[in-house]
Amino acid sequence: MTLEFLPPFGAVIFDLDGLAIDSETTYRVAWQAAGKALGYPLNDSLVRRFTGKSYDLIEEILESRFGTEFPTTNFRHESARFWHEKVEQSGIPRQPGLDELLETLKVRSIPYALATNSQAVYADKCLDYAGLSDEFPIRITRNQAITPKPAPDLFFIAAESLAVPPKQCIVLEDSETGAQAGLNAGMPVILVPEAGESPSPIGEKVLAVLDSLDQVRILIENTCANHRVGSAESG
Repeated sequence: MTLEFLPPFGAVIFDLDGLAIDSETTYRVAWQAAGKALGYPLNDSLVRRFTGKSYDLIEEILESRFGTEFPTTNFRHESARFWHEKVEQSGIPRQPGLDELLETLKVRSIPYALATNSQAVYADKCLDYAGLSDEFPIRITRNQAITPKPAPDLFFIAAESLAVPPKQCIVLEDSETGAQAGLNAGMPVILVPEAGESPSPIGEKVLAVLDSLDQVRILIENTCANHRVGSAESG
């Protein structure tokens, strides 16, 4: 971690899947089980391309790979069925460092929100399975935005809900799709990619690429100690 301080900021916007909670793993298991059940084996490299993308974009990838005869409707239903079986059995783990980061934001009175490409029903269920039902009172989901990430719509709505100018909202993302959405919104972005992921070219454009939410927390605490929170001019 080479960045010592964040630029002046007034709020933090979290992604959900893969950033706040380790739900991407559960989705991959469900996608591969659904593909196998329908006679379309999906390898690891293919399902990793789905990370951070809306279901419409996932279906475009599948049709590009297998042709327009790919049973997208059945795949969506089967994926949902396998996913529910998986998470009802084992839940969804929170990402390491999330609880400590949220506590730091609360102690420092820094507002925060959630902005996810997931539909509200899935976002709410994921938070419930992760034991986070009472967290993130400000939740911006795919239901509220016409265009999903990488479009900036979700982040603009989140900033408006937080009553903080977009340029003062720090975005936390784990995927290239989400990071690009934050950049498209004119927001400083911190990328926290999944361990083992190949470096993304977008890493050259974001504010920082960090290994964990613990590193995000330390960076925020250092910034707060130097009175850099909430001091930027509105605009």
